[in-house]
Amino acid sequence: MFVECCGCKYYHDMPSNIYEAMANPEAVIRPRGNVGFTGALSMTVKCPWCSHEMSTKCCAGYAAMVYVKERLH
Repeated sequence: MFVECCGCKYYHDMPSNIYEAMANPEAVIRPRGNVGFTGALSMTVKCPWCSHEMSTKCCAGYAAMVYVKERLH
């Protein structure tokens, strides 16, 4: 899922569990696998570029397919 931050217009490739937190920030997210802590965490998703609290209410989400046009290295 590609998400465009409405604050700075940068695109972010969100993993499914992060997009789930963005869509429902009040929900409790349970970690998958061994992440080094126990318990559950509740979170909001902030844009790393402008620190805007991203939400599906204000930031656009896109399903995208990527085609490789040219390999650079």
